[in-house]
Amino acid sequence: MGSARVGLLNISYPFAKLRVSRELVKLSTLLGIYELSAFQVIELYPIRFLGIHGIRILHRKSTYPAFLTFFYFGSREKFFQELEATEFQSRGIGLPVQIRKQEQPLRPSFLLLSFSGFWLLLLTGGIPLFLVSIIAWSSSLHSIVPIQKFGLKRRRHIDEVRHWLRLVFYVSLAMLIALL
Repeated sequence: MGSARVGLLNISYPFAKLRVSRELVKLSTLLGIYELSAFQVIELYPIRFLGIHGIRILHRKSTYPAFLTFFYFGSREKFFQELEATEFQSRGIGLPVQIRKQEQPLRPSFLLLSFSGFWLLLLTGGIPLFLVSIIAWSSSLHSIVPIQKFGLKRRRHIDEVRHWLRLVFYVSLAMLIALL
């Protein structure tokens, strides 16, 4: 039992369940049941959001939302021991499923370039120009595909950072309005 994210929709605890067998990954939620065979799963990898651990299911089933995630409570080690005990093997790319180390979805070079530009604007143009640039950055990364491709690491999806981009956008907008 846990919670899930299917596309842009969140399903709260305890309305999601993940079952993994040798040949199948099954995510059951209030919205429906998502079954993926070993041929449809590309990779399973851990994620973490606000201190809650989860597993992202990277798949190639076009009728399902691209973003399927299951969040669980409890020990991360115990969860992955149970997952490995199922002996699930992805055949989607001909290799066993690799449990990938959690990492930031944005490229470090993109973050360095972005934040260097922000600090330069802050030092030379003041706080209003700094806030306007952050608003433009978060909205362009949120909606412009070429910028997403430049900023995101390979096989990562904008949904992994969309909530943070919205938060940055609205906080910066509120700060700018308060300054004016």
